[in-house]
Amino acid sequence: MHTSFTGPLKVFDVSNNLNGRSVTIDVFKDKINPEDVVLIYTNYDFKLYNSSESIPEFITLTYEAAEYLASIPVNAFGTDAFSVDTSDDNDPINSESSAVRAAPVHHAFLSNYIPVYEQLFNVNKLLDKQNMYFIGVPLNIKDGDGMIVRPVVLLF
Repeated sequence: MHTSFTGPLKVFDVSNNLNGRSVTIDVFKDKINPEDVVLIYTNYDFKLYNSSESIPEFITLTYEAAEYLASIPVNAFGTDAFSVDTSDDNDPINSESSAVRAAPVHHAFLSNYIPVYEQLFNVNKLLDKQNMYFIGVPLNIKDGDGMIVRPVVLLF
């Protein structure tokens, strides 16, 4: 088991993609190295989300893209969107596993011990930057579930 909360950072602007599972393998092909941390910038606007509404629409990876990144393997994956998984079923996942069908992107990463970061702020400030290193160590909270972090990116 290998879990890392740090690594060289690559950021991809997918803000022009359609909502749903629209980020394909082609976005990452030949641009990712093993142990990279990968973030996508979706331009998600938290101010438009009203918690009394259903889960909002946003941009995320296709299951195949998540599986591809996990196979490299990357050290971590993150997004500025509400979640790495979408509730839309316009692209249903065919699997015998209910976990894969319910949360395919989460499953692709977490089943491979790859941390997932959601609802990140200021990802847009990292676009077009080079030589970045991501640190996102979870806080040690007794009986905590999930991951509360204060991510830091070093530019050099």
